[in-house]
Amino acid sequence: MYKKIVVEPDRAIWQKAVIERYLEPKGYKLTSALLRNSLQDNPPDLTFSGNHEFVNLIKSSPEYSRLIQNIVGEANQSKQKSIYWHGEIRFEENKDLFAAVHRAKYGVTTVGVFKGDKWTLITEIGDLYNFELHMKSLYGEHWKEWLANDIAYIDQRLRAIVPFNITFVISDTRKSWK
Repeated sequence: MYKKIVVEPDRAIWQKAVIERYLEPKGYKLTSALLRNSLQDNPPDLTFSGNHEFVNLIKSSPEYSRLIQNIVGEANQSKQKSIYWHGEIRFEENKDLFAAVHRAKYGVTTVGVFKGDKWTLITEIGDLYNFELHMKSLYGEHWKEWLANDIAYIDQRLRAIVPFNITFVISDTRKSWK
């Protein structure tokens, strides 16, 4: 009974009003796909790799570029031949990444091997797609996203939105900087 009265109508609102009328028309493809996946009782975990458009979205982000440049720069400076790095990334500049992932909760792991004059890298970004209550001010650049986040947090508590794991596997090559 609860599912018919609360969960199903809430999911329909997220699908029709948020995804179809707001996110998709504004080009939030990743956010739409992840939110849509969460609107089921047992959403599957999702992994994106290769030349997938969501991998390319991350790969083209300034945050990812800076992160990889810093990792490779440090390895070049200390003349390493391999890299193992684990940390965190926050997406702030691309609104789709901000809304979909924002802060990779499980973190970022980059491994790389230097051969010839380039680095071959594999970066795995893992996150739990969920909503945490932030109660941010409704002012500033991302006020709409924070408001939607806090409403989604409530619907997550009601089980209309269900968390799941997401993983992005990014292959990359970078030249050695002298």
